[in-house]
Amino acid sequence: MSVETAHQQVPPLRERILRLAAINARDDDYFEQVADVVSGDPGLTGLAFRVANSPAYGATTRSTRLPECLARIGAKRYVGLAIGSGTAIAFGPNSDGDFALWRHAVLVAAGNRYIAFFASDMGLDPDFAFTLGVIHNVGAMVLAQQDPKAYAAVLDQAKFWDGSHIELEREALGTDHVEFGTRVAAEWRLPAEFQEVVRHHHAEPLPEPLAKQPHLLVTKASLAMSELLLGDDQTDGWRQVAAAIESCGVPDCDEQWVLEAAAQINDTAQPDLQVLVDSIQR
Repeated sequence: MSVETAHQQVPPLRERILRLAAINARDDDYFEQVADVVSGDPGLTGLAFRVANSPAYGATTRSTRLPECLARIGAKRYVGLAIGSGTAIAFGPNSDGDFALWRHAVLVAAGNRYIAFFASDMGLDPDFAFTLGVIHNVGAMVLAQQDPKAYAAVLDQAKFWDGSHIELEREALGTDHVEFGTRVAAEWRLPAEFQEVVRHHHAEPLPEPLAKQPHLLVTKASLAMSELLLGDDQTDGWRQVAAAIESCGVPDCDEQWVLEAAAQINDTAQPDLQVLVDSIQR
């Protein structure tokens, strides 16, 4: 694979989705800004109505106005779904391996939201954390879309590979999903926190200026949780997850806490995953 050629072929995200990503999640009028962007785009408006009125999101009555829909979903959570939907349309899964990448991304997003809620002293909004989780693995999604056969082979090899997944990608593709995703995130001009999560989610240890940043600590804890949910080590894997979550300021993460959290994260991820699947199939 030619890295430069692959990079040049990466399509841009829709302009309004990038505008959603660029809204400062700490702004007092965040909801109003999101509503303004969404209201001018039929596709984004339709997504809000579909999600808000879905039984999976607890709809018992039908919302008929956009502000009601966004309030029911949560503006920050909606932005995460919109970014995920836009990325899924551009780089949607074409194989079981691709679908596994999306499932992983949504599990990390749901894990981010869950852990950020319990790590409230860190000041990371749970729904904003969800959005960061959706985008963290964008490099893998793009690589899989650019060269499906080559990346499928990497995913197959990874099942029997004892070393780093990053090293395997570099050996097979001449790049890795972190390096490539970092370039894509910069090309799309995503906000700094998005770019940092894409670039550093596998960094061990985190570079010193960022070592205590909540968005990175929470994402790394969610990655550990995702590995527990998707991996084979259900016996001792919880210890690594507990240590990562405790680094976020959540005390006393024993085995029962971790396993109950894993079950809840897995359950809450399913409606979000279905949103992305529906986006691809439309």
